[in-house]
Amino acid sequence: MPNTIDDVRLKFDILYSRLNVIYVKSEATAPLYKQQGYEETIDSINKKLEDIDGLLSHNHPDYKKISTIIADIKPLTKTVTNLADMAEIAQRNDALKDFRSKRQQLWTLLFITGGLISLLLFVLFIYISKINRLLLSERAAFASKNAFLGMVGHELRTSLQAIVSIIDVVTNNLSGGIKSGQIERLETAVSKMERQLNDLAEFAKIDNGSVEIKNTYNSLQAIVTNAVQDCIAIYEKKDVTVKIKNNNDPEVV
Repeated sequence: MPNTIDDVRLKFDILYSRLNVIYVKSEATAPLYKQQGYEETIDSINKKLEDIDGLLSHNHPDYKKISTIIADIKPLTKTVTNLADMAEIAQRNDALKDFRSKRQQLWTLLFITGGLISLLLFVLFIYISKINRLLLSERAAFASKNAFLGMVGHELRTSLQAIVSIIDVVTNNLSGGIKSGQIERLETAVSKMERQLNDLAEFAKIDNGSVEIKNTYNSLQAIVTNAVQDCIAIYEKKDVTVKIKNNNDPEVV
């Protein structure tokens, strides 16, 4: 038994303040109040301490009655201790469940992210492949354009050579006059140049995206005539030797 009433009251105040820590409802004590029987037990302890506080307020406290109340409190404190252990276990189980749930969510998120990255790479691969095909197509179109321009340039040179040849023949034979065949060959060469220039104009339209499809007809007789007249124009030039070789192979036309 303490020596003075003041010592008893001091220790009681310390005990009562400690009880308030686990008695007042708060976020920290929420797991304790979830346990069945905790609220009734802690209320009973608090009521008994209030009874002791009332007894200690007298000048001559009844220590025997106080001892009886304390004896009643002891089993209640054991119950509170057990409930606190159960609350701690439940809190750990909740934390473990939350961890597993978060881990599952994380794996799901990683799986979705991996799927999106794979889809992005697939789309990027298709896009790059399409760009490569377009580049190859553009290169082929550019090569075709160069080939066409080269062919037209060659045909223009051929027509110019035919015109120059006829002019040379006429110039060198001024005394003999101009033959009708020479005029025809000159007109043919001019017509060929006109068609070739028209081809260049049509090509420019196609290159600019303006495509116009027309029905065209070729005359085999005109093609053969033009070829023969070109050869005649070259043959009539001075200092030019033409060698003719007959091929008796029936398969060669």
